[in-house]
Amino acid sequence: MNPYAAPANTYGPTGGGYGVPYGPPLTREQSLAKLKGPAIGLIVCNVISMIYAAVNAVGLLVSLTNGGVQFPADPAERAGFMVGMIVTPIVLGIAPLISLIGSIQMLRGKSRGMSMTGAITGMLPCSACCLGNIGFGIWALVVLNQPDVKQAMS
Repeated sequence: MNPYAAPANTYGPTGGGYGVPYGPPLTREQSLAKLKGPAIGLIVCNVISMIYAAVNAVGLLVSLTNGGVQFPADPAERAGFMVGMIVTPIVLGIAPLISLIGSIQMLRGKSRGMSMTGAITGMLPCSACCLGNIGFGIWALVVLNQPDVKQAMS
């Protein structure tokens, strides 16, 4: 007898199945309640990231208007420098915005696709709360892929 084996007739139809214990099925509200923790965590992290992006953009504009930025002399370097100055604040603001929209949909129990997109976008390493977003994003993906949550969001 294996002491680490699942008890007979407890998990799945043959006693070892898919790791889903028998019992009364969860209601839609109970299934969606599993999403509240990761959704709220992602919302908080994304709001902080968006505030950081806004402060960063304002600081960049202030330094540009005050002449605090020295542009490279070479035209090719100057072009790359300008593209970087324009693209960076956009990426720092757009990625958390997409993740925030997905997190709100997750909290409401709507649009599983947008919720998945928000969790994945939140895990991109381009935000102020990157480590928090990675943790909450993984948690959200695990919960979103549970069979009862999939059914509740459809």
